Amino acid sequence: DAGYRGFLLSRDDRFLEPFQAASVSTPKSIADLRAAAQKNAHIAGPIKTFATALEGSLRIIGERIGQWRTGPQDLRVAVGEMGEVKDKLDATRGSFVALSETLTELISSRRASVTEAVFKLLYVIALLAMGLCLIAFAQTRTIVLQTQRSAKFENETSERIAGLSDTVSRKEAELERAHKHLQL
Repeated sequence: DAGYRGFLLSRDDRFLEPFQAASVSTPKSIADLRAAAQKNAHIAGPIKTFATALEGSLRIIGERIGQWRTGPQDLRVAVGEMGEVKDKLDATRGSFVALSETLTELISSRRASVTEAVFKLLYVIALLAMGLCLIAFAQTRTIVLQTQRSAKFENETSERIAGLSDTVSRKEAELERAHKHLQL
């Protein structure tokens, strides 16, 4: 949460280290899932769907970060783009549920063996990958909302400064009139 907020406000890449770590580790997890799919045709479809959705979600989130890196974004556009990210994550969540159900059925139909342990591990990997996507979405959404609040605060502050500037100008004019009056 703090990392994305810090990045948007400062454009300092150090704040993106958690997302970058997930971006590096997730492709390996996806490759592991696809390798498992080659060994068991029963889970190939759900794994392919989930992996494709997860890669799409990470790509969209990465693109949004890339856009924010290039310069200031219109907050209304950024909020609108959150809908696209949310849609991708919803699709990923749906494919994760389908994969989870398939893996759960497969696990329950097998005897306790090494194969069962492998599928449980794949389930955990898929769960972790989905968790990373959900965390990234939540952090991105929080950043956009906080950036909006910051922009609103800046506008309010600018209006206050303009009001104070007008007041100072009026008081200077009054002082100058009073000074001229005293000189007479």
